[in-house]
Amino acid sequence: LTLRSEITLRSGDLPSNRYDYILYYESDWLENKPIGVVEAKRQGSLKDDSVAQLLVQLLLLSFEDPNMFYFGVLSDAYRFIFAGVSKQKVLFFQTNKTQLEISTVKSDHDVRSIVSKISWLIDLAIQSRKSPRPIEDFLVREEVLKIRESFFQMNKGT
Repeated sequence: LTLRSEITLRSGDLPSNRYDYILYYESDWLENKPIGVVEAKRQGSLKDDSVAQLLVQLLLLSFEDPNMFYFGVLSDAYRFIFAGVSKQKVLFFQTNKTQLEISTVKSDHDVRSIVSKISWLIDLAIQSRKSPRPIEDFLVREEVLKIRESFFQMNKGT
């Protein structure tokens, strides 16, 4: 993984957008391509327009290759929102179906949970580049475990 900060991406057809952080994945079979973004805000400043900004960033990334899954993390270092986009479909990773779920850091357990979610999203993004299957197929619990196993076995010793 490579992390680049304060990157502005320009496209001939779409408006330019400034990203706080873009995560890239590089391997023998994949050139250095973006897989996700992190939008960082000052503590206490997560607002509706912050979520909209993250979604616009994800959609602009996916414009380059709409068949891939891209993930986004919106955070003020205390609260976290996890989203993704695949084939122009927006996904929020949460258990509550009726309102946007915000994960908060109140303990070491919460930190581990958030790091685990980010790791899982990285695995999903990598898997979407290896498989022709839609990302929704990998959101089944058993499949998620297979993603993790295959990813870590593939990268053993590196």
